[in-house]
Amino acid sequence: MVWQSRPSAMTPSPPPRLTARIRGTVAFICGARLLLRRVPAWPIERLSALLGRSERERMERYAREADRIHYANAHGILRNVLGKALNEDGAALAIGEEAQGRPRLTGRTDLSFSIAHSRDRLAIALADRPCGVDVEYSEAGESDEIVAIHCFHPDECAAIAACPKAQRTQCFYAVWTRKEAVLKALGLGLTIDPAGFSVGADGEAARFDENPHAPRIFSWALDPIDGFQMALALASPVQDCGRDSPREGGTHH
Repeated sequence: MVWQSRPSAMTPSPPPRLTARIRGTVAFICGARLLLRRVPAWPIERLSALLGRSERERMERYAREADRIHYANAHGILRNVLGKALNEDGAALAIGEEAQGRPRLTGRTDLSFSIAHSRDRLAIALADRPCGVDVEYSEAGESDEIVAIHCFHPDECAAIAACPKAQRTQCFYAVWTRKEAVLKALGLGLTIDPAGFSVGADGEAARFDENPHAPRIFSWALDPIDGFQMALALASPVQDCGRDSPREGGTHH
């Protein structure tokens, strides 16, 4: 893995809502929970009552039936997870979006979340501060080098090039997912040039060339799970902490 420098201190005890038993949990990092779930293909009619109005409107904008089904199932899972974390009815939660599209729980600040999709998997991060998550299925491709040249910081390109050839694809996806997670935690989307900042070592704060006083966003790459690379980003304050093992085993299916 690229830039490994994980601290030895264990994760501080997170609030109860982040340690409730929730299927799909794969890691706790700095008090944040990461989940990876396989998205089923239940009929939309089974889920539409669970979704909010804005979610149903967005779902209907998808042209393909398969995409509408995936969206409905993924957001059904999200609402179920949020409901369990908050010990509330997931269908009753108000979910909105910020100006740049970052999802949020409307009218409350006690829980932040982030979601990402890859193939049939859904990644969810839950935290008590702004967070971002990304997941990508890692497979070697001729476009990897092109993406790195245009979207990665020179320091990141150099680190990937220094990886052993057999590990280069994993190094690429570790950086890619961490960058995506950082942008989500910032809530600014692609208004920031992804090549204008470096994620640094695993667990370090991202470094922005044009704005050294930008908010401090820390990020970590997980070891791949069934070929899926995940990463988490958290806004400061983040204490020196490591990662804890999941409280539930065999839960990413």
